[in-house]
Amino acid sequence: MKRLASCALLLNENHMADKYLNILSRSTVYSHWVKEIRGLIAKQDTALLRHVLIAVEPLNETSVDYLNPGFPQADLIKLHKNNKKSKMVYEYLMSFYLLNNNLLKFYELLPDYRNFDTTSIPVTYQQALLLYDIIQDINPDKSPYKLSAEIQKHFFEFNKISIEQKNPEQIRNLHREYFSNTYWYYLRYLSPKTLHKKIKTD
Repeated sequence: MKRLASCALLLNENHMADKYLNILSRSTVYSHWVKEIRGLIAKQDTALLRHVLIAVEPLNETSVDYLNPGFPQADLIKLHKNNKKSKMVYEYLMSFYLLNNNLLKFYELLPDYRNFDTTSIPVTYQQALLLYDIIQDINPDKSPYKLSAEIQKHFFEFNKISIEQKNPEQIRNLHREYFSNTYWYYLRYLSPKTLHKKIKTD
């Protein structure tokens, strides 16, 4: 969630960033960080804000300072192509695709997570991957990627609420209470593109 908030701010998705910051502000772990970020936004200290946002990894020749604010994905794609060992660039690019509902590009780039020292796919990626599999009519059990049973159970419960509850407001309240930190919640309620049904899977 912190990574998505950072990416949204760096990519000038301010409305979306505010949604994530509101969620993080309720966390005892991240509330201080949110206060710092919002203070920098209020002061319009762009340089320091960018430095804080990308401080998760040391700055180097692939720093997001290189990004063109008007078309950041092109630079991210180029940076990733030239340095597939940069986890920071990879995560920013994946977040960009997820924030923009582009599940096709997300899926195409997913295999590159194997370039990093990890034994499993990150939870947010698993949530997006499960949704992609279902839209594409792919049996999750036959997917080339291993999805945790817990993720699949949570998705079943997310959909069960939508089916069993008749009141839209009640559905949203229950989703917010139990699933506000999931990609499914973002896609259904927070994404600026959701109302236009722009979910790219082909």
